[in-house]
Amino acid sequence: MLMGGGGSFSAGGPGKGMHSRLYLRVLNEYQQIHSFSAFNSIFNNTGLFGILAAQ
Repeated sequence: MLMGGGGSFSAGGPGKGMHSRLYLRVLNEYQQIHSFSAFNSIFNNTGLFGILAAQ
């Protein structure tokens, strides 16, 4: 996940439950957005990049 995703990092230890800076900036800047994520898929001849935001 490029933006940290809608969930939190769960590697355990220090930092557990933290979100990425970009994820927090978007949520703080746009109050109407509750969660968002970005994804990419690479295929043989093409690729796909997308952003999903939920209100």
